[in-house]
Amino acid sequence: MIGHAWTVACTKCIVDPSSNNATLAEVIEEITLNPNPGQQLPFPGVLPIQLNLVSVWYRLRAEQPAQATGRFSFVLGDQVIGTPNEFAINLSAHYRGRTITRMAGLSIVGPGVYFFKIELRAEANGEWREVSKVPLRVNVNEVH
Repeated sequence: MIGHAWTVACTKCIVDPSSNNATLAEVIEEITLNPNPGQQLPFPGVLPIQLNLVSVWYRLRAEQPAQATGRFSFVLGDQVIGTPNEFAINLSAHYRGRTITRMAGLSIVGPGVYFFKIELRAEANGEWREVSKVPLRVNVNEVH
């Protein structure tokens, strides 16, 4: 079995090749759009932002190798924005592991509090289990 330690959205994730430690830079918690006067924001649309979603996973039983499938969805309320992204989690050789999903843009439908919903599935045809929700607030400054 696999456990979820944490997930962070950031603009840069640098992994040191000798220690395998990660440095996360520019953690993204909120985005504020500042349109020019008279500019219409294209909702729905894609924000041209480079983003990394970094998660750390670990074995629930330290001595027992484990594998699973993870996925994240970008959601606003009950609405899933875009397509969920699935990834393999393989902790056969190591106690913990990291997944890094790199995105070149973020689909949004308007201002609001979005969430990266992180889920785990232990078996190929098993049920998805939510393990975390990471908030991202999108604001739009009014132009007068």
